[in-house]
Amino acid sequence: MKRNVIGAGAGLIMVTVIIFAATNSNFQNEDNSTTKESNTIPIDANYKPKETNYLDAIKLVQNFKGTDESGSTVTETIVLIIRTAYGSERIFDNPSTKFTWDGLRSFTTPGNIYDVYVDFKAYDGSKEFHFIVDMDDKTIWAGDELTSVILDVVESESQRIEP
Repeated sequence: MKRNVIGAGAGLIMVTVIIFAATNSNFQNEDNSTTKESNTIPIDANYKPKETNYLDAIKLVQNFKGTDESGSTVTETIVLIIRTAYGSERIFDNPSTKFTWDGLRSFTTPGNIYDVYVDFKAYDGSKEFHFIVDMDDKTIWAGDELTSVILDVVESESQRIEP
């Protein structure tokens, strides 16, 4: 049983690496700065958010270890997948590599919701991971397919049976 759980976790990491590598060749280098009219949901004038800022949302995502808090963190998982995708190359030591976190409050969704982004930029392109965070109940969910795989890996790590 233990071997199957570990094998499943390794399988999820490999699937993530394959998705990462496959989409790594489809980078957008064009300027997407065209202006569009926004279809936003009106903000409730009576809503008073709790004292939360984007740094709290970033920290919550960075340190998330799955629902039982026993697996690898989101940060550790992303770094592992990137290192695996680049093989023996020390990608994080390359001066052109950037690994940044950013967050902002979502004004299109009612509640205390934040969008957290992890940007990985290397000499051969970039990837963005998008997490959506409800700071009221500390819920994290994926904003895109690659991020969904990251959360699945973190969750499978948290459910691994230790010897």
